[in-house]
Amino acid sequence: MPEKSGVRQEPDAAFEPEEVRMNQNDPNSTPPVRRKPVRSAAARERSRTLKLLLLIALVLALWVLAIVGIVNLLKRDHTPEPGPADVTTVPQTAEETLPPEDTAPSTSAPDKNGLLFETKEVSTSGIYRGELILVNRDHAYRFEENRETKIISLYTFWRNWPAYSYKLHGSDIQLADFICTKMSEMFDAFLEETGDNGYLITSGWRDYEEQVETVKEMIEKYGSEEEAMKYTAPPGCSEHHTGMAFDAYIYTADGAVYKPGAADMPALYNWIYENGARFGFIKRYDEEKSDITGYSGESWHFRYVGKPHAALIAEKNFCLEEYIDFLRAYTYRNYLEYTDPEGAKYAIWYEKVENETVVTPAVTDSAGTEVAPPVIGDRFPDQAALHLPQGVPCEISGDNVSGFIVTVKLS
Repeated sequence: MPEKSGVRQEPDAAFEPEEVRMNQNDPNSTPPVRRKPVRSAAARERSRTLKLLLLIALVLALWVLAIVGIVNLLKRDHTPEPGPADVTTVPQTAEETLPPEDTAPSTSAPDKNGLLFETKEVSTSGIYRGELILVNRDHAYRFEENRETKIISLYTFWRNWPAYSYKLHGSDIQLADFICTKMSEMFDAFLEETGDNGYLITSGWRDYEEQVETVKEMIEKYGSEEEAMKYTAPPGCSEHHTGMAFDAYIYTADGAVYKPGAADMPALYNWIYENGARFGFIKRYDEEKSDITGYSGESWHFRYVGKPHAALIAEKNFCLEEYIDFLRAYTYRNYLEYTDPEGAKYAIWYEKVENETVVTPAVTDSAGTEVAPPVIGDRFPDQAALHLPQGVPCEISGDNVSGFIVTVKLS
């Protein structure tokens, strides 16, 4: 037998089944027909499983696409995108445009008087400052919040051209600086209109200690504290602390002295009652209002509240307590419109500040033992949001009670 020679395998021979390999040493051999490899039953089962999974995934994908398409179609059918016609404002009647009591007015357009409102934060310490603060037995003057009030000597402020328009009881009388100006304007007008300068200023600003002495003097004068308190205020509760109040008597050129409002007083000196409001002053205490003010009538005591408030108080025959209550009914939504005797038009409203609850922690000693329990109380927040007119000057005064009074001159 011929010796077998080594057979060189082609690179892919290892992957051919044994029965289909060619006899490369036999030139007459016929190449056998290639047969597909026979796969095992396990392989066929895996293939069928894979195809089934792919089919299920395809069906699920088609379902998801169908559902998304239906939802989008429904949205387009029932919620059309807004166009110009959808955002057009329908005209309303005047009655319909009035804001309800518990909602703010539109800030997109000025109101009938040209006012457009915006919200601004202000310090609530301002509640205790201003020309309209209410100072009485129930609401003491807040010295700390008014420490920047400038008090000056009326004697050094006194003007003497062409003649003194009023007289001073002494050189130690003081008032707030701006009140010196307002009061002098009033008495200058009196001198110009009547040629007389008979008003005598007997008292102005008082500090706490001076009011203590005043109370002592009144007790000696009236014989008891109860009687004295009908005519004077407890220390800390006097309008004289504000620097905006003064007492005046009548001292005529011939030396006669009259208490304002007295039956024998010359009628000329009723001028201050009839004209004081023109300059922002009111007679603070009427006898007929003593049950409200807490004091007997003081025809000699005058207080600055500013324009137009003095004229409105006079027209309505209010005391200051009544006037503050009256203003609390008006808000920036439905402000008070008032035209004063000189024809100036104003808008006036009240801005109430709500209290917030504050808890003061308990006090403990070094051993951790509680020596004082926590205290729960109400107080004003540090800041309050006020509704003020945009770009229009306004005056803001606290009421010394619970809020602010806003005054806007419209014309």
